Amino acid sequence: PDKAPLISVLVSTFNYGRYLPDTLASILGQDLAAPLFEVIVLDDASTDDTQARMAPFLDRVRYVRQDVNIGLVPTLNRGVAMANGRYVCPIDADDMWVPDKLSAVAGCFQSDSALGAITHGARIVDEDGRDTGIERPAPACDRYTIDDLLAAPPRPGHLGCMAFRKDVLEKLAPLPGDRRMINPDIYMFYHALFFAPA
Repeated sequence: PDKAPLISVLVSTFNYGRYLPDTLASILGQDLAAPLFEVIVLDDASTDDTQARMAPFLDRVRYVRQDVNIGLVPTLNRGVAMANGRYVCPIDADDMWVPDKLSAVAGCFQSDSALGAITHGARIVDEDGRDTGIERPAPACDRYTIDDLLAAPPRPGHLGCMAFRKDVLEKLAPLPGDRRMINPDIYMFYHALFFAPA
């Protein structure tokens, strides 16, 4: 690109077509100016109506469809390699973000250039997007280092509650494993602490 975006949003999906419109609407509705972030949808060979549901968004997102289902970890590796932003925000295709998510993440990174990763809390919505009132709280302290990991591993949020400096992710790349890795988000967060605080 002529001018790299500040943030790359990586949307991983496999047969989540029914959720994609709400997920993408929440991303494209961010209060961060559109030129400051790119959206890459990584379709891991879905067999549902994902392709059809992507049609209204193709002018605003980059849609990459894999011919063969390879699993989340290789899909994330592919997305990180494609990302042009300084920061990377992954999200599953059945999650949604509040409108100031990306601006808050950008502000946090820019206020402390040493940070390599960010995690935050979430509210749980049902499959129709209705707020259940259930919260997953943010981590217990404001800053984590490798010493915290060694003393008592923190419980970070899930994939859609994380953001990383791309240069830190590149140090982890490629993420090891394949479709059998159950929690690549925890792997990414813990291993990022070897390179920078979170």
